[in-house]
Amino acid sequence: METIAVKREDRFFKFSLGIKGNNENRLVAYQHVRTLGEKESQRDGLIGAFVSDWDSAKNCTFCNRLIVHIFWVKIDNEIKPFGKEHLHEALGYKSEKNVNSKKLIAELEYRQNQDTTKLNFFLLKRVESSIEEANSDYKKYNPELFSKSKLLKRGNDEYIRVSFDSEVELLKSVEFEII
Repeated sequence: METIAVKREDRFFKFSLGIKGNNENRLVAYQHVRTLGEKESQRDGLIGAFVSDWDSAKNCTFCNRLIVHIFWVKIDNEIKPFGKEHLHEALGYKSEKNVNSKKLIAELEYRQNQDTTKLNFFLLKRVESSIEEANSDYKKYNPELFSKSKLLKRGNDEYIRVSFDSEVELLKSVEFEII
């Protein structure tokens, strides 16, 4: 299984649940591996800019070609890198025309921003310092969902109870664990 190693210079968008393709596969991230370098400007000659980092390129799962614009697709619980030319196949579409990579990148960025907002302004404000407080807080607002909810813990004194898998995934991304 590939790991997504992200450098500070990279352009990177991730959405924990992913964008579901025509099959069960999900696009979970986009990454442009890049580095600081120089490029030619018509007006100013060589200028400092971000350029593709071919030393950090990955091999496309489908054709083994080196890629710097990487679409990370979750297939059977494994995350694999694909290039733009084979993204449609990874997501179960017949033609490249069925997949607009620019729209998918924009959608990932939007969903990542939504996740960040939900995490920072809603979920993390509900964290309690004991299991009893987390249970009590949850029961107060969601008594009918309590039996189906999950309790998560971070460290020794941070607890939260949630109902939805998307919330569990978001909390796992900031080191919470299901208990």
